[in-house]
Amino acid sequence: MAKIDLCDPKWVDMVFADKNKEYGAYKLRKTVSQRNIKALAILLCAAFLGGGYLAYQIKKHNDDLAAQAEYAAKMELAALEQAKKEQAERKKQQKKEEPKKIEPEKVVPETRATVKFTAPVIKDDKDVKEEMPPMV
Repeated sequence: MAKIDLCDPKWVDMVFADKNKEYGAYKLRKTVSQRNIKALAILLCAAFLGGGYLAYQIKKHNDDLAAQAEYAAKMELAALEQAKKEQAERKKQQKKEEPKKIEPEKVVPETRATVKFTAPVIKDDKDVKEEMPPMV
């Protein structure tokens, strides 16, 4: 069987023989390969531009991360150096200062309020006086 190329202009001429070629389908089929090539070229250009933009953004982001890491390392180093200086100054001050003897404070026990306990006395009922509780 022979190879048939449906996009070949000869094939299109054969299909549209004795038909209205001014209708529009003939022109569309005649130029389909050119349109496909243009569309493919546009698609490839867009893909390259998009890929380039993404690569640029990724590189920029990685550079920013590297700069931040470098800055953080410098700040950490500076903080460690400052801490060493402060520690050295504290040691010098501790050596200069003589420790004072601190006498322990004498603890005075607190006096508590006490109530004297009276032992109950058992009496007969006739000897007991009934006391009324105070009215408030």
